[in-house]
Amino acid sequence: MDEHALDEEALIIPEGPVTWSKTKKLAGAIQELINDDRIKEEDQLMRNAVNSISATIIS
Repeated sequence: MDEHALDEEALIIPEGPVTWSKTKKLAGAIQELINDDRIKEEDQLMRNAVNSISATIIS
């Protein structure tokens, strides 16, 4: 999310009808949140793998 600013306004669901453009913005904001979470998980898995390999090599 550092590279792309999350459109927090897009996450606010108004009462009443929602326009197509607001629906697309909401879908994009949700996808961005999912992608950011996935990237964080992948980074953590990579760090864990590196730590495990390093521990195996050292011992």
